[in-house]
Amino acid sequence: MRPQPGGGLTFAEAEFDSVRGRIKVRRRITDDGRFRLEPTVPPTATATVTVPDGSMFQAAPGERFHTCGVGSRP
Repeated sequence: MRPQPGGGLTFAEAEFDSVRGRIKVRRRITDDGRFRLEPTVPPTATATVTVPDGSMFQAAPGERFHTCGVGSRP
């Protein structure tokens, strides 16, 4: 997953039925201007996520969230 904010969108979500199960992602710009990502990964998978500030993490199975600055690459 590598979401990119922009285009005036403050909220987006998508689902994809992969061979390992349903992958979902929801992203939004919070009231305080931060980027919030909510990935859902199926039980038999992991996902590599890169957020707009350039940081990366591995999303384990299940639901979680991550916040960062919008496009504040170091």
